[in-house]
Amino acid sequence: MSRPAGPPFLRLGPRTGWHAAGAGLGAGIAAESDGTLVLGVPGRPAIPVAEPFGTFGGRTMPRGLAVDGDDGRMFLADPDGHAVLVWPIGPPGGFTPLWPARPSPSADPYALAEPSDVALSPAGDLVIADPGAGRVLVLAYPTAQLRHVIELPRWRPTALAFDHADRAYVADPGLGTVHRFSRGWRRDPAFPHRSAVFAAPGHVAAVRHPAGREAPVVVVLDGAEVTGLNRRGLRVAVPEVPELEPAPLRRAEDGALLFDDDARPWADPLVIDGLDLLRDGRHAATGRPLLAVPRRAPRPQAGVFTTAELDGERPGFAWDRVVLRAGVPAGTRLVVSTRTDDSRLEPERLDGPGWSVPLTIGPAETPEVLVQSPPGRYLWLRVELFGDGRATPRVERIDVSGPRAGSVRHLPLPYHQDPDSRHFLDRFLAYFDTVFAEITTEHREIAALLDPYAAPAGPALDWLGGWFGLDFLAEWPPALRRRMITEAMAYARERGTVRGLRRVLQWHTGLADPLPRVIEHFRVPPGPVLPYIGGEPLDATPRAHGCTVVLPDRVAPDTAARARLERLIAAHMPGHVRWRLRLVPAGVVVGRQSSVGVDTLVGSPTSGALGEAALGRDLTTGRGPRAAVVPGRSLSTGRRLP
Repeated sequence: MSRPAGPPFLRLGPRTGWHAAGAGLGAGIAAESDGTLVLGVPGRPAIPVAEPFGTFGGRTMPRGLAVDGDDGRMFLADPDGHAVLVWPIGPPGGFTPLWPARPSPSADPYALAEPSDVALSPAGDLVIADPGAGRVLVLAYPTAQLRHVIELPRWRPTALAFDHADRAYVADPGLGTVHRFSRGWRRDPAFPHRSAVFAAPGHVAAVRHPAGREAPVVVVLDGAEVTGLNRRGLRVAVPEVPELEPAPLRRAEDGALLFDDDARPWADPLVIDGLDLLRDGRHAATGRPLLAVPRRAPRPQAGVFTTAELDGERPGFAWDRVVLRAGVPAGTRLVVSTRTDDSRLEPERLDGPGWSVPLTIGPAETPEVLVQSPPGRYLWLRVELFGDGRATPRVERIDVSGPRAGSVRHLPLPYHQDPDSRHFLDRFLAYFDTVFAEITTEHREIAALLDPYAAPAGPALDWLGGWFGLDFLAEWPPALRRRMITEAMAYARERGTVRGLRRVLQWHTGLADPLPRVIEHFRVPPGPVLPYIGGEPLDATPRAHGCTVVLPDRVAPDTAARARLERLIAAHMPGHVRWRLRLVPAGVVVGRQSSVGVDTLVGSPTSGALGEAALGRDLTTGRGPRAAVVPGRSLSTGRRLP
């Protein structure tokens, strides 16, 4: 990230325009849908990271394919044929089933319903994911002896991956999660973290060499979103997909497939010849993809973006520095050079001498450079992007600062009387000037850190909440945190009251007025029969110093959520008050759940299973024949019956 040092003089980007020299953006440069500059060929996009075959932009093999590095056997999951196909050793003979299809997956562990993925574990076992049968099979290879059958309720194991520690990861769109198993195929119940929520994870791949504890160990394709999970199971952003394993298949010039075995980097690639492949990388017989969609062009390894003249509006304008909002992943770099002049230059003169010394920005460096060219009204900027054919730098915005007001102007005349000496000293002091400008900018904007709606989300917002003793859960969005900070002083005056308790519960549950309800028992009219709330009478707690908290049951869908809710209420309830929690389902039942504004909740009624539901509350039957309406005796709502 660049350091804050005030607003720029000029900004280049998708919204303000890139002001490129010439008609296009430059050789090897393309703009993505959001206008970001990347390496690419206009009109020929690179393999997208979220492409449907699950190769993550061509960095791993398609889902459902595995290659044995020892002898070159290739395994292919065939869900339509209810089998796993194998490419044999020796002369090509076509794919054949590993064993014949069997009819009954429920009774036969070797029967495959819809095998979607196959992988070879680091221990040498053949692992098959079969979402149709809801299980994962682990077979000894090559004897096919059954080692493990992993079955979980309501899951759909779809994709497999093994990390650097030999742990298995299974993408499960049925439960919307990614499971992790140990070497002995014991499931890790703490993985992923409860805050890692997915919609439909369909592809998963392991990172070859995770860079740090917070780096992703697996990359997950969840619909059209690519995200990562670190060792603790927390979701982490993946701006550029890292190096994955295993290496993908590639096509030789003669059309044969080559497989580079990572376990044998010294050996020649395995040659898998004789496959009948279509132009889009699919096998002609099965239609299954074997290559990473070669119809899409790979990224070029170099590209140059040059701006037109940027006008400083007066001669001798002292340009300061260039700050880029850019992503520079491993294996890529940016090279920035500048040129200035008091007169406009013809396009052909830009290719000649006069450019400054190029400055390189690597993956771990701050994306900003000092303008090395002497003062001049017009500035030309050249940014060169370099990649490895897969990864690319990303330039989202370019800020150009000026005029430079360096510290050299405060020195005695002998220090800057000579132009060359002045230029050198000005560049030497520019680092300290940048630090002073950063401190000045932060001091000028310190008020924003004290405003809950202006403070940036993240550590600054959590720090501001700490002033009021607020501890935020990881899954709480910034909007909720800002609201809690804004209402913290009001809650401090209300703590221990009904209004304060309702405010805390609204923070944590997202409810709005009139919910939740707190029924103080001394306000309930005395009588032999206690009123019904949510289908049951109020608990017979003491009238003095007793209350019942009424909430919709959707805020606590399970036992763990109810326990957290009870701990929250106990922490904010006065110690002398005896209280009960009443969770109310949606619906209206006359005489049992009909207190308007308390337990009459609009929503879909719950439906319990036979033997567990309560008649009149959550058990319903089909619609019967319409009954005749007896005037004065029938009660109905809506349209009258004829």
